[in-house]
Amino acid sequence: MPASALAADLPSLRVGWWNTGLIAPGQRPSTKSKDGLKRWNLTKEIVNELLLQADMLILGEIDGETLFSLCPGRFNSLPGAGGIKSGLGVIFDPRRVEISHQTHTRFRKRGRELRILELTLKHVNVDVNIQILGVHFPSHLREDQEALRRLFASDLSSEIQQRRQGDDDAHLVVIGDFNDEPFSDAMHGQLRGVRERRLVHGDPGRELLYNPFWRKLGEHRPTTRGAPSFSPAGTHYYGKNARNGQCWYTYDQMLVTGAFLDEAGWSLNEEHTDIVCPESLFSQTSLKYGVDHLPIIGRFSYLPEKGAPQ
Repeated sequence: MPASALAADLPSLRVGWWNTGLIAPGQRPSTKSKDGLKRWNLTKEIVNELLLQADMLILGEIDGETLFSLCPGRFNSLPGAGGIKSGLGVIFDPRRVEISHQTHTRFRKRGRELRILELTLKHVNVDVNIQILGVHFPSHLREDQEALRRLFASDLSSEIQQRRQGDDDAHLVVIGDFNDEPFSDAMHGQLRGVRERRLVHGDPGRELLYNPFWRKLGEHRPTTRGAPSFSPAGTHYYGKNARNGQCWYTYDQMLVTGAFLDEAGWSLNEEHTDIVCPESLFSQTSLKYGVDHLPIIGRFSYLPEKGAPQ
């Protein structure tokens, strides 16, 4: 059987994240204004498009009521315990995945609280549990947030190590808006998200995580002849920083344990793990209505053990 045909028949799992930016802390979305209605319709369009590509989608800056309104009929939604306060919600396809556990882990530092949305996920055709941790780290709105992100990243790293306990078979995914680049001290130094697969796969202490979004720094498309066109160069756009020479930041990322780098079982499909940025979903028009984060989707393929029937 050709390898391409075999790959098409293997179970796959697609996990998505998008910071909608729809509900700022303490606010509710409004459709009373013309722009507010356009923003709501655009958000719904993007969510529907993403659910064609993801089996489970974690949404940031959302509440339970809004999540329910965005959820198509054939999908299920999970606001989660304290979902309104954490701002994280989930939409998933029950025909493809089962979620058997959901809770929130809380970290408190300097009077601030970070809630991690925890899900135990399983593909309907594969009896292997995958732990998903959805996160939304503090933003750059205040100067002290950088130190706070480092502290939260350190706590999250310790929590992950406790859960793994040196287990090289632990399938764990951390996904969300970290409000820091892959090379930041919070992401690389504290959370131990590295760019080299070999180091993660051979890590004897099982402390390192592989971050495929190191590969997503810079322009999404190669240069072509002619004047430069609008092209995403990260996952978050902040146009007011143009005078400082940078508008794009790769804040939305996914990290995985070394178990996803093995030759069998659930394996990271890095070729199809990417930033989602078709022009119909993200453009300068979208920016006008406040859509400043691009979604990401991580894809995993289930590879049979060597010698197993195929």
